[in-house]
Amino acid sequence: MNDRLNTQCTAETLAEEAATWFVRMREPKVSEHERHHFQCWLDASSQHRREYAHFEKLWGALDG
Repeated sequence: MNDRLNTQCTAETLAEEAATWFVRMREPKVSEHERHHFQCWLDASSQHRREYAHFEKLWGALDG
């Protein structure tokens, strides 16, 4: 049970991180420092890339 709870918390945390980055990267003025940190976060894990892509796809569906 504890492993399932940890997995759920990890998934929620990852979704929160991806959502935060998605919003930040859509702002008109994003510093090079922030872009660098975003790229590091994105490159750190294929899960990060998948979750971020999920938000891009969702946004595209809502925007389109």
